[in-house]
Amino acid sequence: MRAGLLRHRVSLQALTQTIVAGGGFSEAWSHVSWRRLSITPLTGTELVNAQQIVEKCSHELIGRSYADLDSRSHRFQAAAPGRVTTLAAAIESVDATSLTVDSADHFPASGAGDLDIRIEDELLTVSAGHGTTTWTVTRGAHGTTAAVHDDARPVELLRTLNIGSIQPVD
Repeated sequence: MRAGLLRHRVSLQALTQTIVAGGGFSEAWSHVSWRRLSITPLTGTELVNAQQIVEKCSHELIGRSYADLDSRSHRFQAAAPGRVTTLAAAIESVDATSLTVDSADHFPASGAGDLDIRIEDELLTVSAGHGTTTWTVTRGAHGTTAAVHDDARPVELLRTLNIGSIQPVD
């Protein structure tokens, strides 16, 4: 495999379950690691066959071997980059709960629900401000660490790709 094919920097996330009061449990996706992967949409027979194994599977992810990831004990999803804008102003505090971007063009407008974005190594969840350039965010989403960010840093909308397991290819 040529290294140039691994052009997507992806957050691999594992599904974790926590027992809550009353005997039930809650599920949440937690960041496991950043990986460089090749992402290919599935079509035709490949798509039908994949969805028989993982209901919402839509893409094939190919990367190097990952000895530190045990795909037998986790269900994974990948947050892959999509649309990109830039920060209009620096985020100078890890406690900041809003940010301003240069443009919201091509980002989902109101009614889109929560969106995951990435600035450098931090994942953030946008909960309000869709369709505007000022967004209300939850910092350090999915187990990442909140950080300060300079203005003009890229802000990537993350697409969630459901994958059942990780099959490394050398």
